[in-house]
Amino acid sequence: MQRLESWFSRAATHSPLTSFILSLLIMGALIAGLPNLRFDADPGIYFSEDHEHYRLFKVLEKDYGRADSVIMVVKANEGPLFTRENLMVIESLTEQAWTLPFGTRVDSLATYNYSWSEDDELYVESLIENAADLSDADIVRIRDIARSDPDIADRLVSTQAEMAIVRVTATLPKLNRQAEESEMAEATRAVADKIEAEHPNLEILLSGNVISNTEVTNIATNDVMTVIPMMYLVIFVMLGFLLRSITAVCSIIVVTMLSCMGAMGLAAWLGVVLNMMSITAVNIIITVSIAHCVHILVFFLQLYHKGEDKRKALDEALRVNLTPIMLTSLTTALGFLSMNLSKMPPAHDLGNITAIGVVIAFMLSIFLLPPMLLVLPIKRRQEIDGGALNKMMARLAEFVIRRRTPLLIATLLISGSFVALAPMNVMNDKFTENVKLPNEFRADNAELDKYFGGLYTIEYGFEANEEGGISDPEYLQAMDKFVAWLREQPEVRNVHAYSDMMKRLNRNMHNDDPDYYAIPTSRDEAAQYQLMFEISQPFGADMTNTIKQDKSGTRLIVTLPSTDTSDLIALQQRAQTWVGENMPGYMFHTGEGLAVMWSYLGQEALVDGLKGALLALFLISVILTMVFKSFKYGAISLIPNLLPAGVGYGIWAIINGELNMGQMLVLSITIGIVVDDTVHFLTKYLRARQMHNNSAEDAVRYAFSQVGPALWITTAVLVLGFGMLLGSGFIPNANLGMLTMNILIAALLLDFFLLPPLLMLIDGKKRD
Repeated sequence: MQRLESWFSRAATHSPLTSFILSLLIMGALIAGLPNLRFDADPGIYFSEDHEHYRLFKVLEKDYGRADSVIMVVKANEGPLFTRENLMVIESLTEQAWTLPFGTRVDSLATYNYSWSEDDELYVESLIENAADLSDADIVRIRDIARSDPDIADRLVSTQAEMAIVRVTATLPKLNRQAEESEMAEATRAVADKIEAEHPNLEILLSGNVISNTEVTNIATNDVMTVIPMMYLVIFVMLGFLLRSITAVCSIIVVTMLSCMGAMGLAAWLGVVLNMMSITAVNIIITVSIAHCVHILVFFLQLYHKGEDKRKALDEALRVNLTPIMLTSLTTALGFLSMNLSKMPPAHDLGNITAIGVVIAFMLSIFLLPPMLLVLPIKRRQEIDGGALNKMMARLAEFVIRRRTPLLIATLLISGSFVALAPMNVMNDKFTENVKLPNEFRADNAELDKYFGGLYTIEYGFEANEEGGISDPEYLQAMDKFVAWLREQPEVRNVHAYSDMMKRLNRNMHNDDPDYYAIPTSRDEAAQYQLMFEISQPFGADMTNTIKQDKSGTRLIVTLPSTDTSDLIALQQRAQTWVGENMPGYMFHTGEGLAVMWSYLGQEALVDGLKGALLALFLISVILTMVFKSFKYGAISLIPNLLPAGVGYGIWAIINGELNMGQMLVLSITIGIVVDDTVHFLTKYLRARQMHNNSAEDAVRYAFSQVGPALWITTAVLVLGFGMLLGSGFIPNANLGMLTMNILIAALLLDFFLLPPLLMLIDGKKRD
């Protein structure tokens, strides 16, 4: 290892021009890929093609069409919604909705096909047509129908008729999904703004997955334009204050920027598409690259300000720090690569991009940072940070040595208490509430959620046992019983089912006698009713989103308000059990949907995160044992490496208690970073024990003096870096930042107050 340290040191400081030019050439080739970077906010990207629930959902989409949509909610701020003028607006809004780019279907009161019969003739027409000519009696009739028809109430009109929905189904070409969604969202907002300007008494609320995806993309863009620059500003101002060297800070900026740009450029060359999860790699790479640079710079500046020659000071700084930085880079990369065990493709991207960035940051801190420091002018000072930090570390070392036993007991008890709280956290990831308030989309979606149920649906694709089998009374009656059961469930807001339509048609064909609101008694009758209704449909109102083309299956949609993960899974499983016990076997369906997939994915993320973290910890412990050539020190290192995560999650149980998918991955994200503190402290401790033959106490003093200031600075910088995520408008990113901050602070405290007492307990006072 010493020969490797010497080789790296010579390569960086004795051939600085070669090292500098090669570094820039390689980075230039990587950065050239940046123009190819793309961003995708579609929630579907979180699922792999072989994910069970995603695969079943894709079958539903194949049979009944993709569910991309824009939802416009018409809300009357004053007075009733059902007035002639307001119905004219709904009719006009429906017509304008047809002009939206990529729109293929519009569902509203103006397109809803209401059926009735007269003299055994079936009539089908739009519920609202020529609204300007409607009489007061017509308006009352339309309102009563809308509130009583189960196919309309809580789907197109709220129960108390305060709001009405115009839903646009979209078919996106997907050549550039982000641009297509943005185009449709902008056109929708233009229509909504126009209506609101012309009718001040009305408010148009916007929702739907197209609007949601666009809003998330905008928030991601805003993070890049505001949160990350602010993070840079705060971090570098603090580094300037602590290091007191403009050259040092400028060098860190260059290494950090090139590390991020190189990682993203290589990701672009590899065809990676960024998303809300993988974009956090930028913050992580920034903080890790800064940590590498700070370890080298603090040691270098300490020697340089004491009068050491610049080249010799750099040689020594690289020689002393190369092993811990290399170990930290390796273990950090392993931690992030373990995220490939997750079932979420974005987690793979986050792990791989960050691992690439960590390796690049290591190489640049060794081969680019030293040449810059050699060439650029650095003013000698009396001492770094005025000596205050070094004096603080000296006092801290004496305090830890003197109070080792109480500190050991106290840190174990306190950390153990927090670890005991960690299991109290529950998984609850509501994708409709991922955007921070105040936010127009979040507020609009909350209103939609309150009156209709938001974007949460459970969809069933009920297969018949043959072509045309959907007209079989057995099939229809089984579905009708399930619909009745669903409507009894407290979580359910609306059920849209083919069986309801057949009951209504049966009533129509019997002179609208309420007694005939039931499933037709014969297959021929049901088939005839369905055919008559289908041929009466106007353009754009066909039944392909509900009925399979060969009439061998239908789709049933259950709408719910935003629901806790555990409650949604419980409902889906209750329904699945009911279907299995009460419906024919050929009709069995589990019930799928984005909300269902999201809920299961959250639970899987917890398991995957634990698996990845345990694998990474095992590999890290093996590596450290081999490098330290001691099972004892490898085992001891696990304690301060394991406890911070437990402490962090325990604190989170007190602060919030609910975890989202991003926080499930914090284990993998923080393992390598937490190991950085432990590795640097242990390597300095062992250097004192093995090379200087120091006692355990003197080795602790040496470790505090050599690495304490750098650990304090890097932790402060890392905490600030992740703390800037708190300013993100995307709640999972903000929560990830908070939890990571807790873990990093816990890691530093445990490495200062638990690891030294442990080492002194194991090694004793004297050198063996």
